Amino acid sequence: MKFLPRSLPLRWHLVLLVVGTLLPLVLFSSLVVARLAQEQRAAALRRLSYSSRLMGETVERELTSTTRTLEALAGSDRLEREDLRGFWLEARRAIRTQPTWKAIQLVTPDGRQWLSTSRDFGTPLPPVADWDSLRRLVKSGKPAVGNLVRSPIGGQWMFPVRVPVYRAGKLRFVLTASITPTALTQTVTRQLPPGEEWTRTVLDAHHVIVARTRDPERFIGHPATHGLLQQIRAAEEGIYRNRAIDGMQVYAAYSRTREARWTTVVTAAQSAIDGQVTSSLAAVAGSGAALLLLSGLGAYGFSRRVSRGIHSAAKAASALAHGSQPQMPTSAISELATLSMALDLSSQLLAQRAAERDELLVRADAARAQAEAANRAKDEFLAMLGHELRNPLAPIITALHVLRLRGKNDTREWEIIDRQAKHLSNLVDDLLDVSRITRGTVDLGRELVEVSTLFTRSVEMVLPLYQERQHELRETLPETELWLEGDERRLIQIISNLLTNAAKYTPPGGQVLLIARQEGDQVELTVRDNGQGMTPELLARVFDPFQQGPRTRDRPEGGLGVGLAIVQNLVRLHGGTVTAASNGPGKGSTFTVRLLSHRPVDA
Repeated sequence: MKFLPRSLPLRWHLVLLVVGTLLPLVLFSSLVVARLAQEQRAAALRRLSYSSRLMGETVERELTSTTRTLEALAGSDRLEREDLRGFWLEARRAIRTQPTWKAIQLVTPDGRQWLSTSRDFGTPLPPVADWDSLRRLVKSGKPAVGNLVRSPIGGQWMFPVRVPVYRAGKLRFVLTASITPTALTQTVTRQLPPGEEWTRTVLDAHHVIVARTRDPERFIGHPATHGLLQQIRAAEEGIYRNRAIDGMQVYAAYSRTREARWTTVVTAAQSAIDGQVTSSLAAVAGSGAALLLLSGLGAYGFSRRVSRGIHSAAKAASALAHGSQPQMPTSAISELATLSMALDLSSQLLAQRAAERDELLVRADAARAQAEAANRAKDEFLAMLGHELRNPLAPIITALHVLRLRGKNDTREWEIIDRQAKHLSNLVDDLLDVSRITRGTVDLGRELVEVSTLFTRSVEMVLPLYQERQHELRETLPETELWLEGDERRLIQIISNLLTNAAKYTPPGGQVLLIARQEGDQVELTVRDNGQGMTPELLARVFDPFQQGPRTRDRPEGGLGVGLAIVQNLVRLHGGTVTAASNGPGKGSTFTVRLLSHRPVDA
């Protein structure tokens, strides 16, 4: 039974077609959207970095503005005359114009405070809180910005901005403004872009938080995170992804100022930036899934119409195959309509062919009956002809024998009659054999026969013909005995018929080889001549009854053309095979008989 490969209904093929068509488009759209989202994220990170640099410049300007204000105050005439009380009053008036300044102090290069606007004039004052910035100013002689420290008076967070005061070319005083972080917080908050949920942070030179736009009271004075410190030490500016001080996963852009060496940091929540990519991909994936679903449902629904038409056509084809009249389907689909027309035409043609077939069958049956009757008549005629010819032939042969006994067989006429009588006897025997084989009345005996015995008796039968045609007959037998089981008389007939055929179709003075050999469990008998050979047309039907090769001048006496047909049938009855081959034009023919070998069993 032939098994068909596993198949899917048409509707699923249409669904797969739609999905296969739309899926690459959805994937391409997803890639495009992902690329655009990546570019949006890169643009957001660039804006983040730009904001960090811009905020650094703003902080730098704010500190520079503070420095210039202090430098202007440092040029006061009262300070020039060392009118410290008058300068204290002037500084008190100046600090009212700077709401983010906590105090103005006048400090000597060795760190002693001479006056502070946060205390009454003449009140003893503590030493400076930020020695690092003071030492830097004394060493460089230039303004310096200190780090975030707690004020010794009140403990409030602030950072100093210091400018040198020179008198007669010598550093006489250091004028300092203690500024609260609120000043920078307000400055960076004004720079915050609208709609951006970013956190801005300012770090001093020691990487301590000075200002922060989100929860400043909570985080001012805290050191920066370890990840940020690693980034700052590695480069002057950059962008990285890490966890912020408040635990949020963020992208952070940082930039270090040139003068104060402070660091400005702008952070954005990772979800706010990456969320654009995720949301875009989710939107495209959702839209693609919805499109695939709707298209698949549409294809599935449309396929029902097509499937109904195809099922109807299949039923019509099945009915047509079973010989019944099909019900032709109607469809609005042109291909199915064409198929319906083709099925209708096929139905008409099949009906026409069936009628022609029935008529041909009737004729064939009649012709077969006539042929069988003619064949039976031929077989009966051959059988009757053989018996009828034998009746007058027997007295002729007897009369010739009597004449030989009387010594009257020395005339040419007697020799002609004797030779033709023998030839006629052979023809009658062949006719009778053909009749018996055709009617299945041949009885084979079963006995063990040695091949050399068969060769000897077969050669004795054909020796007169070979002597007459002056042929050389050579036998080749193996050293060991070869045995066959069968009817000895019929086996001799097989070999003698092949030898007779070789003699007839070999010009006078030819050579015929009779070879026997063992091939496995078979005995192979070969008759090879160097006669005229056979054409391919004759070779294809050489074993058919009444087939003969062309007569030549050296072969005027023909036969009935049944000798090889008798050979083939007798070999088959013995369970063997016989084959014929042409050695080439003018090179003779080869006939090979293969029979099952038997060995005698010792008693």
